[in-house]
Amino acid sequence: MDANTVSSNVSVLDLICKDKYAEANNHKRARDDFNKEAKNWVNTRNINSERAKELSKKAVEAKSERDVCNEKVRELKALRDQMHAKANELKEKGGDEYDNAKSEGNRYHDEMASFASKGQLAHQLMMQCYEDADVARKLSDIAHKKSIECRESANREHEAFLNTLKELEDLKNDPFGAIDSLEDDA
Repeated sequence: MDANTVSSNVSVLDLICKDKYAEANNHKRARDDFNKEAKNWVNTRNINSERAKELSKKAVEAKSERDVCNEKVRELKALRDQMHAKANELKEKGGDEYDNAKSEGNRYHDEMASFASKGQLAHQLMMQCYEDADVARKLSDIAHKKSIECRESANREHEAFLNTLKELEDLKNDPFGAIDSLEDDA
């Protein structure tokens, strides 16, 4: 081999190494970007997962409140009905006893209506919390899938990065054999 051929081969080898270093750095950058994106998706997943748990807990509390109100409505309805029945029995007699029974029945009715209203509000809150929790769970699932996709992409880029480093190592150890191998791959 003459000096020009050696110099030419060294120049080609330098260019190949430069390209391989650039390729390795591109894979490394892409891998790091995918890992960063995966981390962001994991954070989004965790936030939505926690939100879903909080909303589900709030829904259970609202359901409990609704159930208490509904039980109170049943009790007050029974008392109201008793007082109205008593008032109907005393209607013909009239007087204070009739007025008191009717008044007490109306008081039970008003109290029952108040608990029914509170129960309805608790029911609406419960339903809204369950719906919002479902949305948060779906968002969490989507973020989880995205994080897995990003991690898989990061793994592919890491594998490409390692392969490129191996090619560089091969170039350093056996420059002309590595060039022949690279030409065979092309």
